[in-house]
Amino acid sequence: MRKQLAVLFLFVRSSILWMLLLFLLLAAAEIGWFSVLLRGLPNFSGAVDETQAYELFQNAGLERLLASGVMKYPMLAALALACVQLMRVGSEKDARVGYTLRRLLVSEQTVFVWQWVCNAAFFFLLWVVQLALAFGLCTWYTRAADPLLVSEQTVFLAFVRDDLLHSLLPLGDVLLWVRNALFFLVLSGACALCPYRRRRGFYAWATYACAAYFLFRFPVGLGALVAVDFLFFTPLLLYICYLVWSRDENGWREEGRAS
Repeated sequence: MRKQLAVLFLFVRSSILWMLLLFLLLAAAEIGWFSVLLRGLPNFSGAVDETQAYELFQNAGLERLLASGVMKYPMLAALALACVQLMRVGSEKDARVGYTLRRLLVSEQTVFVWQWVCNAAFFFLLWVVQLALAFGLCTWYTRAADPLLVSEQTVFLAFVRDDLLHSLLPLGDVLLWVRNALFFLVLSGACALCPYRRRRGFYAWATYACAAYFLFRFPVGLGALVAVDFLFFTPLLLYICYLVWSRDENGWREEGRAS
């Protein structure tokens, strides 16, 4: 058990500082961009009729600001960079991580499982950070915007109507909660599969396909058809497990070379 924990801590140490920096950059990008949008909001004096109020809400409401991609694009970029980092750790046999793993004399399946766990933890932290940023920025809007643009349900409606916020916190959409859990489970395993395959001289095409599909399909709106995501990720999860556990692995035996 001590060797297994050493494997886990090795992966954590290899990425923790990089991921913390990524979280800071994500927060800085979203807060900076959002502050610029807030400074452009109009201020009103005097009464306005219903038509004017509706036009003002359409042009300067919270959902309008979110539609600019103030959270969507920074988060997708952070997800892509996180995937690159997690796929890189332990991917080469002559790297520091690979050398340490060989010294620990643990099975390849054990290494894969603990890297999978580590990746899942980092993706969970990214979800927590983005969710906290979303609540913080939406609350900032309710305090900084003109009262004509704010109601008691402004934040709630934003989480229902905006694709990214609804995907981050699906509220009562149980099927979307299950889809998101499967998404992050498979993506974590796919990122662990990449160094596993690269140590054998193979490319991990499943990892690249999974990451690309995830970035394309994660933000979905209310009522979106998510059954197709299960059709993609369920076979992919089985395929990842097949690649890792279908053969008898002896130490760091090389199986081939990438062409």
